[in-house]
Amino acid sequence: KFILFLNLLFHPIMTNFSNVIQVGISMLLIVILGYVLTKFHVVSYKSNDTINKFSAKICFFALTFRSLAGKDIREMNFMPFAISAIVVVIGYIISIPIIFIAKKEKFGTYIATTFPTVYINFVISGIPIFLALWDESESTMISIIFLSNDLVASPIFYILSDINQIMNENKKLISEGKPKKKFSIKTIIHILFSLTQNMFLVGNVFGLIYAATAWEVCTFLREIMKLIGDCVLAFSLFCVGAFLSQHSLVSCHWSQFLFAMIYKLVIIPFITTLLCLAFKLPPRLARQCIILTGQPTAAACFAVTDRAKLGTGVSSTMIFWSTFGFIPLLVLWIFVLDKLNLFVDN
Repeated sequence: KFILFLNLLFHPIMTNFSNVIQVGISMLLIVILGYVLTKFHVVSYKSNDTINKFSAKICFFALTFRSLAGKDIREMNFMPFAISAIVVVIGYIISIPIIFIAKKEKFGTYIATTFPTVYINFVISGIPIFLALWDESESTMISIIFLSNDLVASPIFYILSDINQIMNENKKLISEGKPKKKFSIKTIIHILFSLTQNMFLVGNVFGLIYAATAWEVCTFLREIMKLIGDCVLAFSLFCVGAFLSQHSLVSCHWSQFLFAMIYKLVIIPFITTLLCLAFKLPPRLARQCIILTGQPTAAACFAVTDRAKLGTGVSSTMIFWSTFGFIPLLVLWIFVLDKLNLFVDN
């Protein structure tokens, strides 16, 4: 009777929603597989470094490039990107009080806590949920909103993490009685150079250039990019499980965990709703933006933080637990939008 009640309650908005739940379960199973195999030494923990490097240097480019190549840039609506980009910036601003609250590594704690909350899984979990609610012909907007991850969220993270590294180096130099390392043009060039090594960002740039030509992607290129790009999810989730096998399932301070979970699953969709109202987005597009920004932390977040050596504990915790929590919260958001008659989508 309970299942029948749920079917009657959500039937108009949950077509094939069981497929989405199964996707979430499969993601968690890969994390558990990485946890078990590493915990019992079937796979050595050091081998995960190699997997992470392969993902960061090869797979990230393919994943982002394929999402834009073959599209026509003139037919793209960039409002979803604008909405998501503002959400990211607001996230970094709202999280600033962490600097004053944290007892140790104040600036590092701020960066490590904020990035996993604003780095969203638009593709891996976003696509199946999108297709469960809307037609595939509208899925181009996912490629657009996805840009906020790598044109806004991750560049800010890399810049802040480089600044944090310089600050820590200066503390060490002062303790040794040596002159501090100053912020200079050389430092700025180093930060910009580090951005060029972000394969997510590079893939987006080349994808947009390709989209500007409106050329079709040849079968060979499309298939190889698909095969390599599909590795990101499995590799990243497996490495998250491996990391958690050597740490607690909540591998960060409980206050970071609570803040990140509440901000990601509740506050971000709320901010997106307000922005969609402010910019007067069409009802269907607004609802799509709200649903997609309510997705869990992207699995690739772990590889990004691992490369920067900052925030792996929060990112692995958020990937695992936000994947658990986003489905019921997503259903709740859809239910609330319907009850309030917001962005009614016929």
